[in-house]
Amino acid sequence: MKTPHLDRLAHEGTDFDPFNVLNPVGSPSRAAAITGTFGVAQNTIVIFSSDNGPETTAPKSPQSSRDDDAGVARYGGYSRIGSSGGLRGKKRRLFEGGVRVPFLVRWPGHTPAGVINPATDLTAVDLLPTLGAAAGVTLPPEYRGDGQNLTATLNGDSVRRTRPIFWAWTGKAARPDGWPRLTVRVRDGEGKLALTTNRKRPELDRLTSDRAEAVEVAKDRLEIVARLTQLALAWHAPPPATVDPAGISSADRTAAPTTPPGTRRIGTFPPKKPT
Repeated sequence: MKTPHLDRLAHEGTDFDPFNVLNPVGSPSRAAAITGTFGVAQNTIVIFSSDNGPETTAPKSPQSSRDDDAGVARYGGYSRIGSSGGLRGKKRRLFEGGVRVPFLVRWPGHTPAGVINPATDLTAVDLLPTLGAAAGVTLPPEYRGDGQNLTATLNGDSVRRTRPIFWAWTGKAARPDGWPRLTVRVRDGEGKLALTTNRKRPELDRLTSDRAEAVEVAKDRLEIVARLTQLALAWHAPPPATVDPAGISSADRTAAPTTPPGTRRIGTFPPKKPT
């Protein structure tokens, strides 16, 4: 396998981890070959994606120092090959460069080849209802997930999602784009809201017209900021102190602590520090 781009970087003395760029075990072509070997290629959905945007680069430093951004001991410097394609932020950031990743699908007879869909937002919480529906599996009637069935997207249709997408980050607030601790994204023309822990720094970006999140419009959309803030805080509220048995499989209810039906503990955000 020829990798001229890696050979050039190595020749120039660039310090990189090739497994961050090329993993032959997880390549789409190898996955397709494996399904073909077992005779299931025409009835198998192959998805190729990533868990986050490209890694940041740390300067060379003594072995005893730490990479505060990653929270680990640092053994010299490192650089990572990867581009966010003009999006703001990288790995460990809640801007689009850190959370928007490629999502390639191969499903013969369903997913048309060569089609690019910029209109549909699909995230990990959508995989269970989407793949379940694609496989003809009916989820339990009591299932209440955060995702939605986007099987139509796998069939080549552009679908506007109806449920918001949330992210939270509890690591170091590194500069310049690591300050958001909580974000909520909607696709009904309102955009994406980023918040600090104390909610004193809201930023609203209109992703439909500003994919780089370069133009902040919170001051001009105060009513939208207020609505999305409430959505984000409700999602980020601490879980109930006890489990409602109605939300547990009947086979496991005997082991669950009980709480009156319909009640839940309302938490605060940010959580209060113990005194």
